[in-house]
Amino acid sequence: MRPSHDTRPRRRKDAGFTLPEMAVAGAVSAFLMLAAFELLLTGAEFQAEAESRIRMNQQARGSFETLMNGTIVKGGLGFDFTDEVQGVRGQTTLPLTALRNNYRLRLSDNGLQHNGDQVPNFTVRCTGPGEPLPDCTGASDTETVTGWIATDPDLSDSVRSVDGRTVETGVTIVDPWQVQRPRGRPAEAIEQYRTIITRRSEGAL
Repeated sequence: MRPSHDTRPRRRKDAGFTLPEMAVAGAVSAFLMLAAFELLLTGAEFQAEAESRIRMNQQARGSFETLMNGTIVKGGLGFDFTDEVQGVRGQTTLPLTALRNNYRLRLSDNGLQHNGDQVPNFTVRCTGPGEPLPDCTGASDTETVTGWIATDPDLSDSVRSVDGRTVETGVTIVDPWQVQRPRGRPAEAIEQYRTIITRRSEGAL
């Protein structure tokens, strides 16, 4: 008689992974996932900063346009029976009233008042004097932000003016969303813009 052969499958010595191998593979996978997640967050922050820069540029252009040419107050009736608020170009003297109210641009003229774009109220916690907002006085301070104007607009027709007809204008814009982001860089959420406004001939001193 021929000897019978054992047809049962034999276990290979190298089948599967050992516990140390599984531990090393898990640690490497976790490290790679953590690095990928961090890269994703960094990319999201760069995108947020780029979008913030676009918003601030738009607000700066709008603020300069209002300061330069004025605007219309819908439903208003001024001293001259119009709804127009003159900007710097149409005035012989610089505005005497404050140009900012609770972080919103404010332009008064002709018995009317224009208030700039408003955002939902943001409460920003200060981290120190001038940080992250110029109005911060200390680390225990908080600021309620309802607009985009970080500091009072700066208008000057004396230091570097040409015959009193040009007005050096500076506006500091803050992005109220970006300035309070936990992972954001507050310094990137505030930008100062400057331009020169030329008065009309009839408005020259």
